[in-house]
Amino acid sequence: MWPEVVLELAPRGTDDAEIVWEWHSWDHLIQNFDPDAANYGVLSEHPELGDINTDAQEISGAEIQALLAGDEIALQDAEESPNAPDLMHLNGITYNPTLDQIIVSSNGFSEFWIIDHSTTTQEAAGSAGGRQAMGGDILYRWGRASNYDRGGDRPQTLFNQHHVRWIEDGLPGAGNITAFLNNFPGPRGNQSAVVEIVPPTDEDGDYIVPDEEQFGPEHPAWVYMAPDAKSFHSHFISGAHRLSNGHTFINSGAQGRFFEVTPEGEIVWEYWNPYSGESTLPHHEFLARSNAALYMAFRATKIEPDHPALAGRDLRPLDPQPAPIPHPVFEEP
Repeated sequence: MWPEVVLELAPRGTDDAEIVWEWHSWDHLIQNFDPDAANYGVLSEHPELGDINTDAQEISGAEIQALLAGDEIALQDAEESPNAPDLMHLNGITYNPTLDQIIVSSNGFSEFWIIDHSTTTQEAAGSAGGRQAMGGDILYRWGRASNYDRGGDRPQTLFNQHHVRWIEDGLPGAGNITAFLNNFPGPRGNQSAVVEIVPPTDEDGDYIVPDEEQFGPEHPAWVYMAPDAKSFHSHFISGAHRLSNGHTFINSGAQGRFFEVTPEGEIVWEYWNPYSGESTLPHHEFLARSNAALYMAFRATKIEPDHPALAGRDLRPLDPQPAPIPHPVFEEP
C-alpha cells in the first residue's frame, strides 16, 4: 500500500534540498472493521480522518476471510494492475498562503481534503496544534460523504476529479475552490464537468463542521458541462482555473483541447493541441488502451499578458512555427 505524504522542501544549493515540514496520511486514518486493531472508531463521528477501508477500494469477502485466516494472497496481480496499492492517488496539491492551508485532491476517494500547514511536523502527525488546533487532521472535505458514513440521501458530488485548487486572491470568486470532474455519470453516459465550490465558514473564517450531517455546500455554486456527453469528456488527467475576466480556462486533457468559457457557459476561445508523441504500438493495440490519446496534455495554464514573467519579452510568434508531429502510420490488425 502507498500511503500519501506531503513534503515541504527548502532548496540547498543547486542540487539538494532539506525537508522542513511533512504530513503523513497514515497518521490520520480510521477503520471500523476490527475493534481489536489500531485506529478503530465510528466513521460518522470522525470526519477529520480518512477511512482506510473506503468502499472506493473494495475487496471481496473471500479475500477478507483469507486475510483474517493469515493466508498469503495477492489482492491484485501487480503485473496486471501495477497501481493496485495506490489507495488515495493524490493527483493535485495547492498551497494557500493567506490561510496557511493545503488542499489535496484524492482521485481514489473522489474527494478533496484541506489540512493545516501552520503546524510543526510533530503537530502534523497528531490531532492538536496549529492555527486550527487540529494538528494534521482534515479540516474540510468535500466530494463523497459516504467516505465518512454521512452520505445519506445526498448523492456523491465529485468523480475522479483533478486539479482541485483555490481561486487566487484578486480574481472573481477568490477563496472558492474549483475542480475538474473527469467521469460524472448520468443518463447520457460519463462526461466531464468543471465545478466551483464555496466552502461554508463562520464569522471567524473557520470551516463549519456539522455534528451529524455531511460537509456543505449541498451543490456547487457554478458548473460547466457540455450540452451533450461526447463533446466534453476527458476520462483522465485535465484541469481548470479562473481568469481575471471571470472566465474559466479548461484543459480537456485526453484530447489536448484548451478552451475558455464565460460564467454563462459560452465558449469564447478554443485551441486543439497539434503536437503529439509517437506510438510504436500497432493501431489496434494502442486504441485498446484506456489512455489512448495521442495529443493528450496533463495540464495547461493560461498566462495573461500582464503577467510579470512576460515583462520585456518578445511575444511575436515564432517564424517558422515548430512542425506538428504527424500521426504515426499504424499497422492494421
